[in-house]
Amino acid sequence: MACPVCGSDDAIVLKNKLINAKSKDIRELLLKCGECGSWYGSKIWHSTDMVNWEHIGDALNKEMGPVWAPDLQKVNGKYYIYFPASMHFYVVCADKMEGPWSEPIDLGLSNVIDPGLASDGKGNLVLYANKGMSVPLSSDGLTVKGELK
Repeated sequence: MACPVCGSDDAIVLKNKLINAKSKDIRELLLKCGECGSWYGSKIWHSTDMVNWEHIGDALNKEMGPVWAPDLQKVNGKYYIYFPASMHFYVVCADKMEGPWSEPIDLGLSNVIDPGLASDGKGNLVLYANKGMSVPLSSDGLTVKGELK
């Protein structure tokens, strides 16, 4: 896919899309553009046809360095993005996809990659990481409630 900012083919996009089946609304995060240098992982784009894209907001309001493999989830009506940066896991949250997004919260987990949020349907949240590791989270998803195992 071409970068929606500059049109360069040197763009990588998140593979996990949030799709609203009723409205056919598709939203994706631009992860990296080698041509125009868009902030990694911060720009949020909207498209209804996967061809025409509109920038609708920024998840990060400060430079965090490269952000790899963010996990974008909607839980209990709120949006969360879990992401690794500088060898730590962070989370930002917002009531709407367009923002405003919270300041990044350092979850205190280091030397981990590939976050993935899961819910058991009973309100319990678990954050998964590489090598099958996991840690329980608070009900608001913003605090670690145990050890990474």
